[in-house]
Amino acid sequence: MKFPAVAIFVPLLLLVEFSNAFQTAPLSRRCAHKRSSQKPTISSSWAQTPVKRSMKHSRLSLFPFMSTSSTLRKTSGVLKVPFFAMKRAIIAMALGVVAFFRHNILWPGTSPDKAYPDVPLPKGSNGCPLLGINYFSGTDSYGTGALMSKLFRRLGRPNLFRFYSFGMPIVSVAGIGDIQEALKSEFRKDGVGTLEFVNNFPNFSHIFGDKSVLYENDREKHAFLRRLVGGAMSSANLVQSVPAIERVASQQIDKIILAAKANSTVTMEKICNDFTLDVAWRQILGLDLKGQDEIEEFYENTRLWLSGLFNPIFMMPFRIPFLKGTKASRAREFLTLVIEAKVEDLKTNGPDDSTLSKMFFSRDEDGATTLTHQELVDNGLILILAGSETSSSTLVNCMLLLGLHKDVLYKLQEEQRAYILKHGSALSKEALDEDCPYLDGFIRETMRLRPISGMELRQTQKTLVVDGQQIPKKNYIYSNIRATHDQDPSVRVDTTDRHMDLMNGLKPERWMNPATTPREWIPFGFGARRCLGERLAMTEMKVFLATLVRNIAEFDLVGVERADDVKWKKMSLLPVPVDGVVIRPTAAM
Repeated sequence: MKFPAVAIFVPLLLLVEFSNAFQTAPLSRRCAHKRSSQKPTISSSWAQTPVKRSMKHSRLSLFPFMSTSSTLRKTSGVLKVPFFAMKRAIIAMALGVVAFFRHNILWPGTSPDKAYPDVPLPKGSNGCPLLGINYFSGTDSYGTGALMSKLFRRLGRPNLFRFYSFGMPIVSVAGIGDIQEALKSEFRKDGVGTLEFVNNFPNFSHIFGDKSVLYENDREKHAFLRRLVGGAMSSANLVQSVPAIERVASQQIDKIILAAKANSTVTMEKICNDFTLDVAWRQILGLDLKGQDEIEEFYENTRLWLSGLFNPIFMMPFRIPFLKGTKASRAREFLTLVIEAKVEDLKTNGPDDSTLSKMFFSRDEDGATTLTHQELVDNGLILILAGSETSSSTLVNCMLLLGLHKDVLYKLQEEQRAYILKHGSALSKEALDEDCPYLDGFIRETMRLRPISGMELRQTQKTLVVDGQQIPKKNYIYSNIRATHDQDPSVRVDTTDRHMDLMNGLKPERWMNPATTPREWIPFGFGARRCLGERLAMTEMKVFLATLVRNIAEFDLVGVERADDVKWKKMSLLPVPVDGVVIRPTAAM
């Protein structure tokens, strides 16, 4: 076992400190011996008078800022070390202990498991003591996760690297093989489990709930939730939803057409947000919102609720007293009341075509077990997150890439013309999946280049060994999606980053040939917790883009001529441009 230099040097300094503090003891004993035959008589003035030592008794302190006073006091006929000299020596010892055990004290949980002496920790950096780094932290030139990306590159792009964040020791794992190895013991008592927000982050749990399929650690309960919630999102159910999604898409595309006729600009982030939120309240929740005021109220509360994802207050390990007064909490309460009102309507009027209705009336394999009230609410909210925020951001990035690559836009338009000749103008899920491979490849390529940074954290219940490196017990596993895409050997052809560059890396046609299809693509997660909203997200994005390219001849990006001109949001679920992608469209003839 190798000891750091400070672990050897500090104890030596402590020996000097104690030697300095107690070097007057021999003098005290001599004084006591010489006066042993005399009754000690001590004047109060003498006892309070400092006695300076000669140079031979002066000491050299290696901790000058904690130097003990060179004074002695006579008590009961002997000279003793002053109390403050002892106190400062103890402080020096405490500093030595902190230096020796600095990892366990300043970054708890970052020390290696001694039961695996021959298995090293991954390379990494701990950052600020007790707090670590903010792994969401971004820059306007890169977007969210810039600090993580910088660390990843500085360490030589390893599949595993460690860091410390919000008081948690975390190991980033990239590559499908290593992620699969790290998560293979999921749901076992001695394996890995998703982060328990109730116990670790009660504020976050209050805002986003803990009864959704996303945070369930019991294997049987998790399987039950996936059956009932996932069943409501099945392909068969989505087939029925496409006409409604197409109507919502057409309403938003009409706004772009109006801007084209007026020769004005439009911000695509607003269009895409409204589209996915319309799908959320119409299709996922099945609400009957009356008028634009109610719709805008739903939009605003959803936005405020989602803003809690990046509020550091909610990552505090204790419940904050003003939690219910926060905007995110009040927005959560609003959305909860909306869902509860819809559930009461379903009880009274029976089922409809909404996803929430299918969840409410679902029965498990025994024909009796249903979702509890809280499971309905929490999973309904998670579906809003999955079906709106990530889909909207991906569509915004799609518009950016289409503005940078006009040739891709023209190919999508050509594919839609062929679709109309074969199937007519009405969109269907089966036809989009079967006869629009370039559209499918373009969306997948956009998600490869600008995916969500990573999956939800899992905590280890025992030390794991992955790729010859240890992930200690009670550490958290961060499945790094962006690093996985970066390191995919099927697309990384050289040592540059061309394959992840917005100008050089976009190649939708790579998805149309099995020989060139990326092998490590996980924007929807991986394993048992793969996103249940994947089918809905892909369907609504295909419907929106198909409708768009049929009605818009072309468009120009405003303020952006090349990828280097783009400024990115520093904090977001996935990287999106700050300006929301402003375009000047030209309507189709």
